[in-house]
Amino acid sequence: MPRIALVLNHPVRLQAWLFHHPRATEGAPADDPWLSPAERARVLRLRFQRDRVRYVHRRRALRAVLGERLGLPGPAVPLRLGLHDKPELDTAALAAPAPHFNMSHHEDHSLVVLCDEAEVGVDIEGERGWPDIDALAAMNFTPAEIAGYQALQGVQRESAFLRVWTRKEACLKAVGTGLAIDLKALHAGLETDTREVPVPTDAGTLPVLLSSHTAPGGLLVAVATRC
Repeated sequence: MPRIALVLNHPVRLQAWLFHHPRATEGAPADDPWLSPAERARVLRLRFQRDRVRYVHRRRALRAVLGERLGLPGPAVPLRLGLHDKPELDTAALAAPAPHFNMSHHEDHSLVVLCDEAEVGVDIEGERGWPDIDALAAMNFTPAEIAGYQALQGVQRESAFLRVWTRKEACLKAVGTGLAIDLKALHAGLETDTREVPVPTDAGTLPVLLSSHTAPGGLLVAVATRC
């Protein structure tokens, strides 16, 4: 499975791999032996064959990385679907300590990140013809983020949108809330610097360490780890 190791300059030590999946459109991916029964059911709920194939590729990539780390064959990695269908390890079934991990994808690319020290959230994005980034920014950015965004034009504005979006997504994934909070209350910033960001949740404010990166192919990556 084609992949490259990424070096992400983040305050907490990470291991990261970027996968590029083949654009297969045929086959019966729900029968893939690497999938659990719950994952096979998830595949069958997807409407389009392209999405089914991508889902299988992504799960195989995740199982390959975790299996290498845990000393298990990929199909034997005890993954289960948690909150918001987020994959998680059944640690009770493991003999060795399990790393924290997170995964993100953009079209035919997947990013898998492991972290031993803290919960981690990642997001990866690239150009994909967003319908109306100005409207999305107005609905999801803080006033300071909107001001900085509106001061830019053209390609710079689109890049700024993707940078803020990935940073917010990584923060939410690190604290495990999904999109359950008001993104306008979460200031991640347009900058690429590494900073501590307070994330508002129902359980109170949770701080994360947030950083931005670039990956081959012009992909933008954001990583957040719990403090």
